[in-house]
Amino acid sequence: SSDLSRLFRWPAWRRLRKQHRAQAAAMLDRVKLGDALHLYPHEMSGGMRQRVALAQTLIMSPEIILLDEPFGALDEATREDLQRLLLSLHEENQTAARQGQPPQHTLIIVTHELNEALLVGDRVLGLSQYWDWRTENHPQCPGATIIYDKPAPVFKPEHAQDFESFTRQREEIRRVVFDPDARCCRNEHVVPIAATAS
Repeated sequence: SSDLSRLFRWPAWRRLRKQHRAQAAAMLDRVKLGDALHLYPHEMSGGMRQRVALAQTLIMSPEIILLDEPFGALDEATREDLQRLLLSLHEENQTAARQGQPPQHTLIIVTHELNEALLVGDRVLGLSQYWDWRTENHPQCPGATIIYDKPAPVFKPEHAQDFESFTRQREEIRRVVFDPDARCCRNEHVVPIAATAS
């Protein structure tokens, strides 16, 4: 059926194919893979395939993008390039907001790397089983829950390695989320989004 449609609507299909190929090439340039346009997956390194996966996701323009430990297997240079790309997506969201438009990109990143979370996120949530569940009358720990939820510093891509400025927040997250002796109340380190939007 699609082959017949393609046959009878050849000029329109050809224009659409050309448009899609141009969009794909532009997205590959964006993730610094413009030179790899004609490579097959088996000809790419793991880092290149990771960048292709991100490009494929971005080109589909989904409402939400979930990245689960996206940069764990990458070398440092590639990881920094992709972190800068995520920061540029945040800048695009800010530009859209200034023009009264909704954000183009909403990303949820799951990572154990605190520096990365603080660097590329505008909000950091920490889940932990180490919280004071007894104050909520639970007979036993009900499991991990969000006990940390605060805005993160937002960096511009050119300042991506300025880790000094979020040392305090990183140490707070380590204490609240990872220290079994901290035992904070569940909402003690949660700042509602409405409170940060004003």
